[in-house]
Amino acid sequence: MPEMDDQPTVPALREEPERHVSQKIGEVEAIADRLAFAYRRAMAFYVGKYNLSPAEAHEKVNAGWGDHRESLLETPARTFGWGDYQGLAEIDPALALSKWETIKEEAHYFVVSGQAAAEAVECSWASTPWERGCFAAVRNDLAQDWQPRGGMEQTLIDAMAQAWTLQLKWTAVLMQRSEGEMVSEGANAKYDGGRWEPPRVSRAEAVAEAAGMVDRWNRMFLRNLRALQNLRRLLPVPVIVNGAGGQVNIGQQQVNVSGQPEAF
Repeated sequence: MPEMDDQPTVPALREEPERHVSQKIGEVEAIADRLAFAYRRAMAFYVGKYNLSPAEAHEKVNAGWGDHRESLLETPARTFGWGDYQGLAEIDPALALSKWETIKEEAHYFVVSGQAAAEAVECSWASTPWERGCFAAVRNDLAQDWQPRGGMEQTLIDAMAQAWTLQLKWTAVLMQRSEGEMVSEGANAKYDGGRWEPPRVSRAEAVAEAAGMVDRWNRMFLRNLRALQNLRRLLPVPVIVNGAGGQVNIGQQQVNVSGQPEAF
C-alpha cells in the first residue's frame, strides 16, 4: 500500500525514436495531471461525504484495486475513466501504459472512420441508424469527390458533412414552424404530428430563428468548402515516379487506400 506522500503511479516511458520523445513526455505529463486530479477528487469525496481522516480516505481510495484487474482491462475505451486509469496504474504501470495505447488506437479509428463527426451532430437520446446512414452518405460522397490527401482535408470534409446535416435538420424545423399549427404554451402542450410547441418566443421569432440557423449552417458549409479549395491551391501537386525511368504521374488525386480504416 503506498504511503500518503506517494504520488499516483505514472507509467514509465519506453525507448522511442528521438522525434517521438517530446510527444511521449507531453502525454505522460497530461496523464499524471489527470491522475492527480482523480486522486484529489476521490480524497475530497471520502473526507467530505463520510468525514474520514486523510489517512482513512487514502486507504479507501487505494483499497481493492487488485480485485478489479480483469474488469479494468476489459472496460471499453470510451467508458474508461481517469479513476479507472489510476486504479490500473496502481496495479501495474505497464498495463496502464498498454491500456493508454489501446485507447489511442481505438480513438484514432473512431475519428478517421467518421464516427466522431457523425455522433457530434446526432441527438444523444434519440439518434437512429437511419440518421447515421444519412450522414455517412454525405461524408462518403464528399470524400469520393475530393479524395482527401491527409488529415487536414478529411477534417474539412467532416466539417462540411456536419454543416450540411445540420442545415437539413434546421430546414425541417423551419418548415415545421412555418406550416405546422402552433399550439399554446403550457404544461400539457405536447408535440402531435404537424403540431409543435414553440420556444418562449413569438411565432415570427421562432420562424426567423430557424431560418437564421439554416443560413448559418449553409455559410459554415461554404466556409469549409472554400478552406478546402484554398488548401488544395497552397499544397504542392504530388509527383509520383513509377520506377527508374518509368512513368511519371502528376496530379492532385494520387490515392493509396491500403491500410486505411473503413469509413462506416
